[in-house]
Amino acid sequence: MRLEGRVAMMLQIAMLQDAIKRLDEVHSYTATWEKQERIDGTLSDLQKMNLKIRHEPFSVYFKVEEGGEVGREVLFPISGDDPRMLVQLMKFGGRLPALKLDPNSSLAMSEARYPITMAGIKEMTEMALEIRQQDLKRISKIRTSLRDDRTFAGRPVYAYTMEYPSQQISETYSRCEIYIDKELMLPVYAKNWGWVTGSADSGISEDSLIEYYAFKDVKLDASLNAEHFASSNPEYKFR
Repeated sequence: MRLEGRVAMMLQIAMLQDAIKRLDEVHSYTATWEKQERIDGTLSDLQKMNLKIRHEPFSVYFKVEEGGEVGREVLFPISGDDPRMLVQLMKFGGRLPALKLDPNSSLAMSEARYPITMAGIKEMTEMALEIRQQDLKRISKIRTSLRDDRTFAGRPVYAYTMEYPSQQISETYSRCEIYIDKELMLPVYAKNWGWVTGSADSGISEDSLIEYYAFKDVKLDASLNAEHFASSNPEYKFR
């Protein structure tokens, strides 16, 4: 099946809205999180992380397994009384005390496009939905398509593509791709390209890649508890 134009856009919006409702019923989950972002003009290394998310109260833990600083651990919040994030760096063998940072501080944001408060599938879905609802207002100028014969990480997906003809139509993006897992009915992949300075048409290249996020091996029945988001967890290396 291949759909284009308004029909494809409306179907994507409906799927994103349904995904948010599904995620509202999910207490916690684990996944392998892949991330690559352009920060201050520089494209970061592709990172793979062991991710744990709890929706209520919102809590995040991840450990870098590949790319970037392997072994780095991040926890948010530090506790119910401390809304900061805890970052265990691996420099000097990880012997330094963990940093306690405001999620929106310049240091915390020096290696991320978005604060840790926006980590996870639900936050990615809500952001995508907001952008698509804006796209709907200018749908005649956006090339939108849906393919249902694609796979990601060995799983069948609905693959949506949005192409923007110029920066007058989309100041930030030249192309967006989002994949929705057919079994989970949740977005598991988002990749967005921007505009290369001095070029009217950036194309799809590393030079124009803005951000890539993917969630693999998603387990929605993780039943994570407070200990999974405690710095005292013996499986973690916070100092």
